[in-house]
Amino acid sequence: MKIFGENYIQGELSLQILLLSVLPIIVAGGIGNLVFSYGNYKQSFIIDLSMSVPRTVLYFTLIPIYGITGGAISFVIGSLLGLVVSIVIISRIKIIIFWKDLTLIFIIPIAIGYLMYILHVNYIAGILVTIVATYLLLLKLHIILRADINDLMNVLPSGISNQISRILKKRD
Repeated sequence: MKIFGENYIQGELSLQILLLSVLPIIVAGGIGNLVFSYGNYKQSFIIDLSMSVPRTVLYFTLIPIYGITGGAISFVIGSLLGLVVSIVIISRIKIIIFWKDLTLIFIIPIAIGYLMYILHVNYIAGILVTIVATYLLLLKLHIILRADINDLMNVLPSGISNQISRILKKRD
């Protein structure tokens, strides 16, 4: 946290608490978007409300008591409630989520990143290793496909995508 300055060091606890909301936000947001794209606007609205209302109420309750940490706790609680509501909604409208794949998509980069941290790898090298190793493992496990990698490379600058293409062709 020192690389971002002293203010980040003071907010370390609240940032760690906020990290707990990453998975619930991604899953609930993804489900909310999927439900919306299916035309179930009311359910999408309910998912968003189930996150926003508890956060707002808890902000007014917890911030005066715990300060910025109370704000982080409020945010996480709202995110968790949104996740629960979104899971209930998709089960009612019979949308299937591949939980095993979703779990692996989260666990693999976290495990690799943690390994880089334990091995004291420079954070820039650790980020690159984590990204590359994650994609290779997800490809190997057939969680993502070559077409997914091609879509990703279409977004990247041509110099980078051409190098990645060469590396992938050597592996074939």
